[in-house]
Amino acid sequence: MNRENIISASAYILIGGKSERFGSPKWRAEIGRETVLDRMWQACADFESRSVVGKQQPSDLDKPFIRDELEIQAPIVGLYTALEYTQHDWNLLLSCDLPLVTADVFQTLWKN
Repeated sequence: MNRENIISASAYILIGGKSERFGSPKWRAEIGRETVLDRMWQACADFESRSVVGKQQPSDLDKPFIRDELEIQAPIVGLYTALEYTQHDWNLLLSCDLPLVTADVFQTLWKN
């Protein structure tokens, strides 16, 4: 990570969905040899902080995890939880199932 490309914001990746139509947790889906979550995590590498937000922390998750504050299952709860924990004025909230998003996209948005 190049220090001049640091994004002064927090990135939060939501993994709390039911994935009923998908059939299994979307964040575990693999593209090549990477999980969708790993691809999202790497895309957010330039953020000053990044965390995964969800209802329950998976035992095999190797990333900082924040448990949803409320018992209701909805993306708005992930937003609420992220805003409760953030130390930044700017925050990015992402679904875990956006594997084609890259760090360049976030750099372009941040700079413009």
